[in-house]
Amino acid sequence: MNLLVKQCEEYKKGDSAAETKIKALNEVNAQKVKTLLKSIQNLKKEVQKERFEKKDNVRVKIIEGLKKEHEDFELAVNALRKLVNNEDKCDLAIKNELQRGPKRIRIASREEMKMEIKKYKNMALRLLEILK
Repeated sequence: MNLLVKQCEEYKKGDSAAETKIKALNEVNAQKVKTLLKSIQNLKKEVQKERFEKKDNVRVKIIEGLKKEHEDFELAVNALRKLVNNEDKCDLAIKNELQRGPKRIRIASREEMKMEIKKYKNMALRLLEILK
């Protein structure tokens, strides 16, 4: 029996380096598990938020808020146009601001479309005057 105890003690002495490695690996794994659990919780929160936002009443509120914000922007642009009191300068400034940056294909903005409508309306009025 004493022989077995001595052999056990010898193995334990030789395995102290292995035990420290095992402890270090266990700590690393524990950190990974904590990180993964935290990530899972964050994803669950995102899913809950998405489900909540997909409800019709929430979407309606968001859309109403965006409409109100859009009206406020329109009001601000119109106020600035009145303050400048020069439609051509306003149009040019808006176009220059929208075309800043690298060249790219983009959809015409609401203001640009209004400018085009005004341009064609003026052309039609001039043509009507010429025809009369």
